[in-house]
Amino acid sequence: MNNQLKEKKYHKFITWVSIPIIMIICAIGTTVLWYLANFTGEAKIFVRIISTVMFLLLPWGLTFWSIKLGWTVVKIDENGIKRELFGFLFKRQITWEELHEIRFIFVLSGGGWIFFSKKSLENMSLGKARNQKGQIQIVHTERLIEVIRLFTDKEIVNLTIETTKE
Repeated sequence: MNNQLKEKKYHKFITWVSIPIIMIICAIGTTVLWYLANFTGEAKIFVRIISTVMFLLLPWGLTFWSIKLGWTVVKIDENGIKRELFGFLFKRQITWEELHEIRFIFVLSGGGWIFFSKKSLENMSLGKARNQKGQIQIVHTERLIEVIRLFTDKEIVNLTIETTKE
């Protein structure tokens, strides 16, 4: 195993950074469309309401949801797994003793997610697993697998040689 991995006190991962960046760009673009729809002509009240929902509320709501999902920082150390956003939001911690299972859930795009859970996620889809309390999720990478194996010898359910190829 890589000596650099062993020397670190804890290992930090960002859950999934690409989607929040894309969503922020889309939300800015739809805000411009909202402005054009509402303030460059004689828009009726119905058009203003619909455009506010379509071009402001929905895109920005999805952007904030994607930030919660994608920019959380996951730290793995000898005590367990910690997740937080900006150091103080959406905090969750699972110690190695509380951990019931580590599960890989495959996604159609060829990758997958690793879930650290306090209860079994057996036979759950990605969406159902995400909605469970007491779990921390992160996009699968080879480095993540190495770090997990550095701190625990628990089996990673559903992880095979074929799923570890990137």
